[in-house]
Amino acid sequence: MKNTLLTATAGIALGFAAAWFIKPTTEQADASTAEAPRPASRASTVANTSPEEKSRSLTRSGVTIQSATSMDDLDPETKKAMAEGQQRQSEMMRKRFSDQFDMKIAAMVKDLGLNAEQEKALREFYAEQLKKIDLSDMASFGTDPDKMKEMAAAIRGDGLNDFMKSHLSEDQMEGLEAYQERKKKSKIESAALKDLAKLQQNLDLSQEQKDDVYGILMEDAEKRMDAQSDADYVARAMMSSYGMEMDLGDMDMGSVISLASPDNGGNIDQATVIQQMKENRQKQIDEKVQRLSPVLNETQQAQYRKSLENKGGMLNMMLQGVEVEGKTE
Repeated sequence: MKNTLLTATAGIALGFAAAWFIKPTTEQADASTAEAPRPASRASTVANTSPEEKSRSLTRSGVTIQSATSMDDLDPETKKAMAEGQQRQSEMMRKRFSDQFDMKIAAMVKDLGLNAEQEKALREFYAEQLKKIDLSDMASFGTDPDKMKEMAAAIRGDGLNDFMKSHLSEDQMEGLEAYQERKKKSKIESAALKDLAKLQQNLDLSQEQKDDVYGILMEDAEKRMDAQSDADYVARAMMSSYGMEMDLGDMDMGSVISLASPDNGGNIDQATVIQQMKENRQKQIDEKVQRLSPVLNETQQAQYRKSLENKGGMLNMMLQGVEVEGKTE
């Protein structure tokens, strides 16, 4: 039995673990309608509700979550409500990114000593990026890699240096590059220190161990940042804009979205998806324990492995939800 994995990136970024849905085929939808009521996952519950109930479950606090059923199955009023909800969410998210861009601009103006004309050019650049942050059609993010790529580039501010070359002096350009390098280093250090703090809580490291582990975590944080997919960057940036931290362990959202990409035909066997995600996660855990094995004793390694297995609460919840869905069908 095949299903289409719909990864609602915007929903995840807003803290909705339940935004992952398995979209049933037409045969599945008909079968589920004919079945007697039974305990069901959120996805199958939405699929069997009335249009009015769908409208209530899909639009909450201005946030729209992708339904488990086809858009063609919804009545005009529900479609309108969903469109309005997505539009409100898009405007709200764009406002938050606009505020973030303003803070970046203020920091660069001060750090580089920009004059009024240079600041105007900088604001023009970020105004263009803001136009590209469009969340009005969230469902397309899981099937349109180009749209995800454009969104990530806009949030990162790709192309800033090329744009500002004609507006900045040579010294200012060098200052801009140095500023960007400091920001990157700070982000890497922050990630490494956060991981170190969690390790210290679980393992009670000695000072010598902390120094050695921190060096390894710095290297790993930099590699992880360089390898981060556009999908993962967008999802985490959106959640960060709401002051929330995505609890997905070390999973990269790009690896999930790729399962539902057109290259895979959009149809993936549910059990295969779960198994692949579990195998990938176990591989990551093994690699992380191996990385620190020269520094940790056997007891600490076992404790570290256990902490990694318990990490990623949102991921665990989503996987368990999909498994329950499969067992009850």
